Amino acid sequence: MLPEKLDAPLPAGLSVWRVRLDGALEPAWALLNGAERGRAEEFRAPAARRRYVLARAALRRLLGESLACAPAEVMLRTGRHGKPALAGVQGLWFNVSHSGDYALIALSSQGPVGVDIEMQDERLSCVEEEALTARERAAPMNFFTRWVGKEAVLKAIGVGIGKYLNELSVLALEQGRYRLAYGRWPWPGFAAASLPAPPGYAAAIAWISAEKPAAGSSSGPG
Repeated sequence: MLPEKLDAPLPAGLSVWRVRLDGALEPAWALLNGAERGRAEEFRAPAARRRYVLARAALRRLLGESLACAPAEVMLRTGRHGKPALAGVQGLWFNVSHSGDYALIALSSQGPVGVDIEMQDERLSCVEEEALTARERAAPMNFFTRWVGKEAVLKAIGVGIGKYLNELSVLALEQGRYRLAYGRWPWPGFAAASLPAPPGYAAAIAWISAEKPAAGSSSGPG
């Protein structure tokens, strides 16, 4: 299936595309480079391999349209923490997430972006105690709604999820925007918003923003 652009109220320069991962593998495989094919073959589970191949091919199609080149000609590199980025291109950022039967692809012309989609599998709620800060535990919210916001911000920064998990608190979701609080935070401010998601899924996007963090959150643990 071709990527579907989401109708979501986002700042200028941001767009999000949703892909249902049920397309044919052969034409998608043809768009991948050697490194991507090698990565796909590392997945032992056929379903995981399928998700990776179809999501990567959809990403290449969208980037190819943006850069006016063939999807297979898009040059990608991997950052320090494994976040993919364009090689030799300035002014265009992207991020990808896939879970279950869907992938999300975010494109940005205004700075780093992060996106996350999660199938609401209750087995994942076992990590809730470790994943939440004290401030989050005091501010009830659906775990998956909170988790996708948190992961989207950390993906926008481009750091590993585990290291800074307890330095970021997602405190509330108000009119589609997340209210964030930071601990020992060495990066610029970020904003995050909930995204439309299929039934049984949660999704969010995050981007660099001049918005100030929650009051009293500039120091100390989140």
